[in-house]
Amino acid sequence: MKRRCSAKFQPGETIDDMVITTGIEDAVPLWAICSPKKVNDHSIRADCGELSHANLAIGHTLGVMDLVHPSIGWEELIWEMSLDGRPIDLEAFGIYDFIHPDFPSKPSPIREVFRVLRVWDVVLVNPTPGTHRLQGQVQPPDGAETYTWVVNFTVATR
Repeated sequence: MKRRCSAKFQPGETIDDMVITTGIEDAVPLWAICSPKKVNDHSIRADCGELSHANLAIGHTLGVMDLVHPSIGWEELIWEMSLDGRPIDLEAFGIYDFIHPDFPSKPSPIREVFRVLRVWDVVLVNPTPGTHRLQGQVQPPDGAETYTWVVNFTVATR
C-alpha cells in the first residue's frame, strides 16, 4: 500500500521499498546498536554507522524522556517523528513497554535496578540501502520547551 504525499505514514505502508509497521518484539532495536549523545539540555543525537538488519525497531526516543521534567508523563507530551523527512502517525503505531536493567541514579547498595521503558512500536522491514535520518520531537502541553532527537544510520547493500 503506497501512501499519499500529504498523509502521515500508517502501519503497513511503504517508504520506497521498505515497509513501516509494528512488531517491535521481533525486530533488532536501533537503540541497542547506536550510542546516543546529549548535544544540550534539549537535544540528543546518534550517528549509528552501517547496519544490515531485515527488521529494525526505530521507535525508541534515545533518552529524550530523561531531558523532560520528571513531573510530566509520556501521555501528556506532544510527540512527532519522521523518517527521511516523512512524518509517522505515532498514535496509529502505538506504544510498547519493556523492562530494562539500569544502574541506580543515586549511590545505593543495590547495584542494578529495573526500569519500565516506553517506546513507539515502529519497525522498518527490509530497510533500503543508503543513508537514513530519523528525527523526533516532543513538547510538554504548555509548549514552552521542545526536546529533539536525531538518529543517522546507513543500511548496507545486501
